[in-house]
Amino acid sequence: LGEKEGFFVDLEPGKKVAWMWKSATRNGAPPLSSFFIEAKGRGCEVTLLHCGFFAKATADRSFLG
Repeated sequence: LGEKEGFFVDLEPGKKVAWMWKSATRNGAPPLSSFFIEAKGRGCEVTLLHCGFFAKATADRSFLG
């Protein structure tokens, strides 16, 4: 998998972390990734959201992979 380079675009401690991938167009990775964190009892629920998939047949492989 290796290392990827990017930068934070949104940070709300205990609630949300979002960043843009710098190399998104070269490796097919979605350009925006966000984690949303919600307290649930004694734990938490984390939702991962990827935005910006390419509108090509290759996007289906990235999404399904």
